[in-house]
Amino acid sequence: MPRRTASGVIFAVLVLAAMAFFFLMPEETPERRSVAFTTMGTVARFEWYATEKVSGEATLAANAAFQQVVSACNLRDKTSELSRLNATADKEPFVCSDTLWEILTEARRAYQMSGGAFDVTIKPLMDLWGFYRKRETLPPPDEIAAARRSVGLERVIWNDAKHSVFFPVRGMALDLDGIAKGYALDRAAEAAMRCGVTQGALDLGGNLRLLEPFPDKKSFSVGIKAPDGSRRTKPCEELANLAGNVGISTSGNYERFVVYQGKRYGHILDAQTGSPAEYRYSATVVAPDAVTADWMSTTCYLRPDLAPEFRKQGIVVVLVEP
Repeated sequence: MPRRTASGVIFAVLVLAAMAFFFLMPEETPERRSVAFTTMGTVARFEWYATEKVSGEATLAANAAFQQVVSACNLRDKTSELSRLNATADKEPFVCSDTLWEILTEARRAYQMSGGAFDVTIKPLMDLWGFYRKRETLPPPDEIAAARRSVGLERVIWNDAKHSVFFPVRGMALDLDGIAKGYALDRAAEAAMRCGVTQGALDLGGNLRLLEPFPDKKSFSVGIKAPDGSRRTKPCEELANLAGNVGISTSGNYERFVVYQGKRYGHILDAQTGSPAEYRYSATVVAPDAVTADWMSTTCYLRPDLAPEFRKQGIVVVLVEP
């Protein structure tokens, strides 16, 4: 056999062998996978049903979505967009990015639907009570009254055409901690689904965004942490058979607080009184998306009388006592 013909035969055999290996190689099998990483001052945990490749792509995409929200809303970073807005919006209108404007639009909707109970202009009071800058003594009534004069979302001047914000009162500032995690979860879930993930759950520091249930499950079952600061989880009938594609959030004053003269004061402040709400229960909300669940749980903690109105809209509201 001529050398050229022999080389051709060998090459053809190698090609056929490679093709056979490729086509006979078993496909990557989807399975239940877990991922965890730190973001937004807490731990993000994903558990979803996907191949290793899809899971890796979805994790990167979801993390990128979180980081976009961090860049927009992180008050602990003076270079973040929200920090820059707070520093300059009382001097001239601040033009927002699409991400920040979307969050502020949700905050405005929350303010209207809550009758003013959910108010993101609460930052002057958060500062006063020591949640961002430490103080040694309980804020006196005159300081609370002074801080309240810089609070009230109805005072903010919005330009919807230009996506800009202006503070007519010096000292006003926004705090989006009560809504940003829910918004970030929705964006992360959308990013994961674009990568091919359809079944699973995303957890961001206790805020949940459920996708469809896992293949071996017909529904999700979620427990509520007891609002007494313990690690106990209380089962709840309303959260026992969730079909998925919802957001879940729980609000309470038992984890983040300051202490003055031996007394704990929780971080959920009532803008109308200027002081922390001192209720002992927690409020859990199940809504069509995580951002709505986020602000509604805070609202229901502050104003439990609004829970029946939200329930009429198909929202699940659960108030749990210790």
